[in-house]
Amino acid sequence: MNPNDFFADKILRNSMPIDDFMGLSPSEMNTLLYYPFSDGGAVRIRKDIPDEALNSIPIFRLAETLIAIIKREGFVKLTSLGLMNKKTLHELYDHKISPDYMIEKGLMKLHREVYWNIMSNCRETLTMAGLIRKSKGKLFLTVLTKKLLENGNRSELFRLFFLTFTRKFDWSINDGYSEMHMIQQNAAFPIYMLHKCGHEFRSPLFYAHKLLTAYPTIPKIIRVLDGEEDIKSFYRCFQTRFFERFTEWFGLTESIGELYSFQDETRQFKTTTVFDVVFQFD
Repeated sequence: MNPNDFFADKILRNSMPIDDFMGLSPSEMNTLLYYPFSDGGAVRIRKDIPDEALNSIPIFRLAETLIAIIKREGFVKLTSLGLMNKKTLHELYDHKISPDYMIEKGLMKLHREVYWNIMSNCRETLTMAGLIRKSKGKLFLTVLTKKLLENGNRSELFRLFFLTFTRKFDWSINDGYSEMHMIQQNAAFPIYMLHKCGHEFRSPLFYAHKLLTAYPTIPKIIRVLDGEEDIKSFYRCFQTRFFERFTEWFGLTESIGELYSFQDETRQFKTTTVFDVVFQFD
């Protein structure tokens, strides 16, 4: 075969839609995997997100509330262990932006931010995004954040926060599952699946099965990590990390069913109006 014909054929095959990829091409899937939520991908973050939508994103509202407190006070003092002081922590919780199930049920007290998962994740993401910084036992706003606040650019603030949470923040620190980084690495594809199928309530198993169809090597990786011959732990981990601690925290999905239930079909999710205005799709 002529080398030019070979490369032309390869380009053609990589650009053809594949059923197992829900109509995306291998080239588009490659972009979703290695450059998730980038401007050139099949799933993109909108440049100008309405305030109404941003106000409906729990973890981002927490981020903005912490930023507002730091701006008001000049800094937030940390404990000797580097944790948020109780006064600030309780002020954040009292807004009831994202009440914690265990705390609300009286099964746990808010002594430290690590007992309120969404808040500890929020603060770490803000730090990794370069939006707040720690110095001499205090939290300060960065120059970048001050400029964004001056310009009233909430969409850009959200974009930085979202990309840091999905690309840099390690989702595996929140649970007892093995690392299973493939869930976070492939997060953009389930978002695309929600775009196609998320208009009605469906079980996380529906999306997990499609993810395994698109990436048939995942079960082999799981067996190496967990030493199991089944993928039940993957299903539970996928529900926890992708839905309960990503799309729910970002207001992208709503759910029905028993909280913290991993029985087949018990918990189901569908997209919200926020989902439709945060993302753009090809």
